[in-house]
Amino acid sequence: MELHTGRSWRDHDDIDVGVCRDDHANLRRWLDGWQIALTAGGVLTEWDGAELVESMHHNNLWCRRDREGRWAIDVTIGSGTRKEWIYRRDSSIRRPWSAAVLYSAARVPYLAPDLQLLFKSASPRPKDDLDAAEVVPVSATTNAAVCETSSGSSIPGSRCSRGPEPDAQATNPAL
Repeated sequence: MELHTGRSWRDHDDIDVGVCRDDHANLRRWLDGWQIALTAGGVLTEWDGAELVESMHHNNLWCRRDREGRWAIDVTIGSGTRKEWIYRRDSSIRRPWSAAVLYSAARVPYLAPDLQLLFKSASPRPKDDLDAAEVVPVSATTNAAVCETSSGSSIPGSRCSRGPEPDAQATNPAL
């Protein structure tokens, strides 16, 4: 969202990266030498490179350079086809990739802010509310696009609302 607004308003513990489920096998090559852990069902386990199964909630990988280091990259495994991005919590929410992935002035790709906030709406934390407060006023599409297409889904700070989904905080962060 900071790439969208061109400014920063809070500190970050890690870098969030998105990868399509079909491309996840490349992560081992891209992050050669890194420790990669799967967080699913609230548990953090070493990822052995096995297939990430959506029905088993294999949707996030945490990465760090070594076992003593901090987790530096949070990889979200996304859904989609070669033509469109698909919201994994509600497959009726879809966008052409050209609308789902935007580019900063320096050509750095990022997920459109309305879609980032849609993910954050499942279990909003104070930092998610802060993000929404910064982004919603400057992004004309944030409220309208998600509220109109999501059958009740919401984003923090928007005019539409939905109850939270269960939060799956990973245990065993030291791994």
